[in-house]
Amino acid sequence: MADKSVREGVIIDIDTIRNLRSISIEELEPELYGGLDRLHIVSKKRFFDCLTEQTITRLEPEYG
Repeated sequence: MADKSVREGVIIDIDTIRNLRSISIEELEPELYGGLDRLHIVSKKRFFDCLTEQTITRLEPEYG
């Protein structure tokens, strides 16, 4: 860590890949923005599915 402390744990890395059908450049922008929102929701769910309740509590999340 930056303060020279040491922590042990697990790193979770979630990659999200989306195959787009062959679309025109005009169709790409709206498809990307709507698709990014959906991908974010799915990725967030997958991430939290990897954590136990104990881990979530220990991380002290803040919800806005």
